[in-house]
Amino acid sequence: MEGNKRVCVKIKLLKSSFELEVDLSSTTLDLKQKISDQTKNTPQEHRVVYKGHIMKDDETLEKLQVKNGDIIDVILLGKSLHFFI
Repeated sequence: MEGNKRVCVKIKLLKSSFELEVDLSSTTLDLKQKISDQTKNTPQEHRVVYKGHIMKDDETLEKLQVKNGDIIDVILLGKSLHFFI
């Protein structure tokens, strides 16, 4: 039986980027956690975009057909904003 397939993807934020090695069986939520380890933001503060598609937390990288060397964009959401009138 073949082990989990792994790919190296480039994570691109507004002002920085880095590479991550991940299993294709990983979910978007798993990926967000790995990104959090690098950015010190919580997974809930990330919107992850692949080929113009906002990735859903339960989707696997394999389902999205992520390939070695692909770029995944990350949008960091700010903390909740409270407006007072």
